[in-house]
Amino acid sequence: MDRHANNTGLSTAAVRRAFLPYAIALVLCGPWGSHLLAQEIIVAGGMTRDSDIHDNSYAWAIEYLQGLSENTAFGVAWVNEGHFPYHHRDGNAFQYWVRLNGLDRRLSFALGAGPYRYFDTTAAKHGGTWSDTHGWGAIESASATWYFKSRWLVQGRLNWIQARHSFNSWSATLGVGYQLSPPPSQGLLPRPPHQADWTTRNEVSFLAGQTIVNSFQSPSSVASSFEYRRGIGRYMDATLQWLNEGDSHVVRRNGAILEIQAVRSFLGDHLVLGAGGGAYVAIDRRRPDSSRELVPGGTLAGIVTLRAAFRINGRWELPVSWNRIVTGYDRDTDVFLAGLGYRF
Repeated sequence: MDRHANNTGLSTAAVRRAFLPYAIALVLCGPWGSHLLAQEIIVAGGMTRDSDIHDNSYAWAIEYLQGLSENTAFGVAWVNEGHFPYHHRDGNAFQYWVRLNGLDRRLSFALGAGPYRYFDTTAAKHGGTWSDTHGWGAIESASATWYFKSRWLVQGRLNWIQARHSFNSWSATLGVGYQLSPPPSQGLLPRPPHQADWTTRNEVSFLAGQTIVNSFQSPSSVASSFEYRRGIGRYMDATLQWLNEGDSHVVRRNGAILEIQAVRSFLGDHLVLGAGGGAYVAIDRRRPDSSRELVPGGTLAGIVTLRAAFRINGRWELPVSWNRIVTGYDRDTDVFLAGLGYRF
């Protein structure tokens, strides 16, 4: 398996590999997002088949699709391939799409392909109970999408994933989506209105939720966080956050996080969506022994984040986030947070 050979807590590789996929997304969907076609968000579910052992599991995905032209698009998706014996795999898909539109632009057939950054909880090769392995693969997809006049859409899709150091799989999903900008006519969205103001000025948020360790047992704990967020561009935020992941008896970790996120507001500035990544400097009191720690339990990990916030009014909002902590010592976690934010 494509494991991190360096088992120290100070894994710059974990930071670099965690942030790289979102750096791609920031480049393609960031500051110049206003010059591209409008956006869609799709949630889908179905089944996955492991082509190596011919076993089946569930599948689900959430995708943000950014049009590039009438017949091309770029998509960023989080794909969960379900739970197989000795494999719990999910990851980020980054795909370029070619689309053929018909029936007065209400039906769209598309083919997509791109890199797939996976995170796989699998059996440990050299001691231990499990291993959190990270690697690159490829994903190819075919989809058919029907657009309703009400901005809703339905989509059927087939995905084929190849991963040299993991298993190959295919999946079939059915999804529901929504056009985030109102189209003047049916079918694919035209160019969205220009966003005159920055998405964010200054914000502080207090959040709480749950930490789930990426292992076969998936132990959990209560998590909490305090975040300061500042806009550094019309479609870009920088965040400084203190995160306490709680104590799951496997991970007892807390520390400071610095992230860069691509953001944009929708629905009359009532909804903000964002995605990004960065570095997490933390102390893990239950970190396995290592001779190369700068401080006991010291950890430098990567983090990737998907975020949404509902703005109640000009000052208050309700943020939620899904954070994947990417380590170099088999202690990856998912941290789900929700809370209250204040804008100023």
